[in-house]
Amino acid sequence: MSYSYVFKVIVIGDVAVGKTSLVNRYFKEEFNPEYFPTIGANIHEKSLNIDGFTIKFTVWDISGDKRFGDVVMEYYANAHAAVLVFELSRNDSFNDIDQWYREAVQLMQKEPLLYVAGNKVDLGTVRRISEEVAKKKAESLHAAYFETSAKSGQNVDVLFTSVLRGLLKMRLKEITAQVK
Repeated sequence: MSYSYVFKVIVIGDVAVGKTSLVNRYFKEEFNPEYFPTIGANIHEKSLNIDGFTIKFTVWDISGDKRFGDVVMEYYANAHAAVLVFELSRNDSFNDIDQWYREAVQLMQKEPLLYVAGNKVDLGTVRRISEEVAKKKAESLHAAYFETSAKSGQNVDVLFTSVLRGLLKMRLKEITAQVK
């Protein structure tokens, strides 16, 4: 198959914030409530047609376990965008977004397109991070913000479609600049 564009996106964040569940909800339309930690990375691919372009969309779900740090760093190479995930009921995972941001900016080969996902919005009453605070954090990182639930599917497609459209817009802007 011939593609107009090939995009690689990494999904990063602390252990057990729901990175794998978000990716599985998007790619497989399923949710498994059992927790299985990612070792290294899980890679998912999808071919899509968006705005007349055929796109190969590859998402790398990267382990949040620091024991795999040296190996995981290599997974950042050639990524075009990063989705930084935290759990809305865990202050520690929210506070660590800055660390994940620095790592992404340092290890990705060019300035990445960034998105922040506050996951597990379905937990409701145990929420610790307000939408307003999370949006301010994302804005400070020049990232778009989404509240998601892998369990219910809330905003999962919206998040990944936004990533794809953002990448497509960025690529078309680069091409236009080269032509001038």
